[in-house]
Amino acid sequence: MSLGALRFLHAANARLDAPPRGTGPLTGDARRVAEDATLIAFERLADACVEHDADFLLLTGETFDAAPTLRARRTLLSALDALSEFGIMVYWEQSPGSGWRGEQRALPLPANVVLLRDDDSEPVAFVKEGRVAAIIGPASAGGDGDDGEGVGASNREGPIRIGWVPHGANEWGAGETSTLSFDVRREEFDYLGFSSEIRRTARPGGSAMVHSPGGLQGLSREERGPRGASLIAVGEERDAVISSVPLAPLRWEECRIGVDSHLSENELIERMQFAMLELERAPTDELRIVRWVMVGSGPLFETLAEPGAAAALLETIDLEPGSGAGVEQRHQFEFRPRRVASDDPLVEELISGWDGPESEEFNAVVDELEERAAASDLSPMAASLERVSRSRAQETAGRLGREWLA
Repeated sequence: MSLGALRFLHAANARLDAPPRGTGPLTGDARRVAEDATLIAFERLADACVEHDADFLLLTGETFDAAPTLRARRTLLSALDALSEFGIMVYWEQSPGSGWRGEQRALPLPANVVLLRDDDSEPVAFVKEGRVAAIIGPASAGGDGDDGEGVGASNREGPIRIGWVPHGANEWGAGETSTLSFDVRREEFDYLGFSSEIRRTARPGGSAMVHSPGGLQGLSREERGPRGASLIAVGEERDAVISSVPLAPLRWEECRIGVDSHLSENELIERMQFAMLELERAPTDELRIVRWVMVGSGPLFETLAEPGAAAALLETIDLEPGSGAGVEQRHQFEFRPRRVASDDPLVEELISGWDGPESEEFNAVVDELEERAAASDLSPMAASLERVSRSRAQETAGRLGREWLA
């Protein structure tokens, strides 16, 4: 690997030994996975650094969700020591809590660990093969666009410039995460990493790739989907290629199902099985907690909403095909009555239209798409469209439309 290219893992918000919330009662292996989830994910993080031949690990955000427990300290130091044996550097953001910063500095850290500070300290250098290959420094967010001083202007010849936004500096309210502003110019960086989940990846301007790896392990149903770290490979032309590295043993998922008055129990089962098959899977999954959000009305909906009825239905059907071998599953239910007025003529017209036979308008849309794809360079798309089941596509579109009208 040349001086102008490097690979590193970015992980955020490890929250070591923090308990998950809202799992419901768990026993046996499922309980063990839930209790140890953050520790397991961190151990896997160290293994991933070795497996992916990383030059270093960038560790930001809340490594401890509260004062570090004995288990958290032991897991952290064991992973750092393992990375030290392979000569992998660790650049670790100091904990935002002032009390924990002292504890962090007091830990018996191996020599490969460098603490990152968000004050006026100089940026740190990553040295590879006797030369400075990367400069790592803090950047503040949410400012008025002043130039700032940062880590210096990025260029094609010098070290790769990596910025990290200190935890807590990028806290926005609801609806504000689509706008990014910085006290430093984005062209000062080749990669700019966040801890909070703004956008997973963006190029809002300048040369920097702005990215958040998300939390290392989801702790509630609000943190759904695969969790882990990000592998960043920066090429000689400063182009960053980012790949997700799943590490979390506990996965939270949510499936939204429309239960209309005309729906039969067999049709509901088919929808649930299809929803499970569509869920993304990762080889690191050990426990998956699926929350079913049932939206609808009518006899079947009312029956399912009775205490214990939905759980009893689950015992009679097979939802395993989407889980993968060796994955424990737990299911939760939420019922939301449909708020569509039955006498609304527009809604009734839309619903009845979707429930009718295959429409000419729908076929015309698919025909036009096929023609456009065939006339362009999108031959794979054309081949895919030829395999589209129009009735299934129309059914799916109708189901989604009805759910959004709720």
